[in-house]
Amino acid sequence: KSRTAIEFDASSAARAAQVVWYEERASFDGLAVGWGIGNKKPTAKACAQACKAHKPGPPNYGLFANLPCNAWVYCPLTHEVCFEPDAHTHHAGDCWLKFTEVPEAIQVNQRGGNDALEMSRGGTPYNIRHPNAPAAVHWTSGVLLPAGWTPSNGTYGPRATW
Repeated sequence: KSRTAIEFDASSAARAAQVVWYEERASFDGLAVGWGIGNKKPTAKACAQACKAHKPGPPNYGLFANLPCNAWVYCPLTHEVCFEPDAHTHHAGDCWLKFTEVPEAIQVNQRGGNDALEMSRGGTPYNIRHPNAPAAVHWTSGVLLPAGWTPSNGTYGPRATW
């Protein structure tokens, strides 16, 4: 069992007290506790609020439905689609609710420009491996942390070098 999930305080007061941290032009990793395709929100703030309001368990479904939400990824309405190197097409307004074991040190899938050295694999930049990737990441991502906590810059996760 996840230590983070076990120690998670699901009370309304604790959820309301969490601080939302945003990062534009970033895609954060995590386990999907709320499927993003079709989960439309008008703003990144609304997506963050959906993460705060998420309650583990039914009616949520999937392998990770019993985990809390402590991270989220949002495709802004300014983009028709947001690139992700997976089998899905991600449309404007899609809001992914996620769980990560260490939200204060998030794993990053994409950040800034898609030519960033940190996302290279074997010397080949991300944007060369993925010719459909835009010059800059479209996503806005964030984490929820207890008051007084500050997130680190995180680390690039395995998906950064797909």
